[in-house]
This record gives sequence, C-alpha cells and structure tokens, in this order.
Amino acid sequence: MLNFSWCPTGNLNGYAAYCRKHVDQGADCQDIAQAGIDLMALDAERWDASYRDHHITMVTAIEPGLHHGLLAHNVANMVGDILLIGLGTGSDRYLATDFGPSGSSLSALLTGAVVEVVAPAWHFTALPACKPAGAAILKEEGEDPVCDDPAGTDRNEVHQGTTKNCRFPTRKNLLA
Repeated sequence: MLNFSWCPTGNLNGYAAYCRKHVDQGADCQDIAQAGIDLMALDAERWDASYRDHHITMVTAIEPGLHHGLLAHNVANMVGDILLIGLGTGSDRYLATDFGPSGSSLSALLTGAVVEVVAPAWHFTALPACKPAGAAILKEEGEDPVCDDPAGTDRNEVHQGTTKNCRFPTRKNLLA
C-alpha cells in the first residue's frame, strides 16, 4: 500500500489518464505497463484514500512522483510546510517527477509551497557520486544511466545545496 502522508488523497482516474497520454514518455507509466499492471483494474477507493499521518507537519520532497492527475481537492488538506525540489530543466527534466507547468502543475496547486529547481541536473543527480567504473558497468548491464549528469553538473555541489535547502522547513518550524 502506498503511504504518501504529505498527500491526503490520490486520483487514480487522473493518474491513469496521464499514463494513457504519456505511456511513451513517462518512465513511471512505462514501468507500470511493462509490469502488466492495468491501472483501471486497481481499487480506486484504496488508491484515492487519505494516508495522511498527522504526526508529519512538514515535507521536503526531492523529485516526488505519482502526482500527475491530482486536482485542487486532492491537495486541499496537505501539511503547511512543503519544500519541493526538482532536478533539471527543459530536456533534462524527468516527466514522471515534473511538478511544474510542463508536468503535473502540482506546484501551482500548492500555493504555499517553496519550490526549488536545481540545474544543471537531472533525476539521478540526487544519487551519490558513482565509482569511476560505475557508468560503464551500468551501461554494460543495461541499467539506467544513474552516473551520467548534464554538462556542467557538479554532483557534490548539488548534494550540498539540496541538503542546505532541505533544512528550510525544519529550521522554520524549530524557530517558531
């Protein structure tokens, strides 16, 4: 069962519509299709239910997923302090996690959220730096290119900036 305590309700019909439209672009939808999962055969009541945990009062989400298709009523009761961090812009932006205008527009629904976009970067830049042979090994095994970054990216600098940005909601609430 999915447990996104920062997202009070889901929208299975909205997410399924996104996947129908972007099955060739959205890696999330491609993975679902390749696994043979029929989204419309899932239990909508369970998908759309609230899994909010009232112990969680702030959220930092780096490259959040599964937000396509959400509507204003789905996010109306979200926690007050939300920091959304996106990695990359333009062709370096991962559609499955794009919460901006070129993606799900989740950031427009969360009018009080702080939004940070880090560039140059892309989805996998948030992962630790790879060992020297990592990229070659991943390519040989047919895995995602998690060691590759857009030109000009300094993965360690991105990690330092992201860590600093993640402190924002925590510091704000601790000082209040």
